[in-house]
Amino acid sequence: MIIGISGTFSSGKDTLAAHLSKKYGFLIVNTGDIVREAAMQQYGSIERPVLHEVATSLRKQYGGGVLVERALRIGAMSENATGVVVTGIRSMGEAKRIIQENGYMIFIDAPIEIRYERMKGRKRDNETLISLEEFTQRENKERASGDTDADFNIDKIKEISQIKLINLKDQDALFDEADRKIIELTS
Repeated sequence: MIIGISGTFSSGKDTLAAHLSKKYGFLIVNTGDIVREAAMQQYGSIERPVLHEVATSLRKQYGGGVLVERALRIGAMSENATGVVVTGIRSMGEAKRIIQENGYMIFIDAPIEIRYERMKGRKRDNETLISLEEFTQRENKERASGDTDADFNIDKIKEISQIKLINLKDQDALFDEADRKIIELTS
């Protein structure tokens, strides 16, 4: 089984992926890790603006679904996994690639104030130094940077996702709802 996870910043994408891995034996492949590796090689930095530039460049050079294609190749190498969950999907090309592979897209959101506090709590690089206003501006830049399959467009990904979740504060409720919707979708 292939599951793609997209959503707003700090909405719980990796947390849900960890749950799916633990419960169902899925291998987690984060497209952000692929981008971070490329960003470190090219620029020696993994700050958000650099990641945005590198991801856009990769998609424009190799196609809108390139990061998912790379993630699925990694997933195919795993002998023990029952499936793969690809997190960090930010372009329509990536979401379409998941669906083309008979996979399922999950979209996660939460109120921005909750997500901002989560982002500060994970203490990744200089993210902890940005204000709520800057957090909102960065997110808006990635919500929809264009209409091609290579552009960031989480708003359109939300529209085509088969499962939509709101992650408030109760992780168990999020996990239960995700499990229930996955079972409904795949039965």
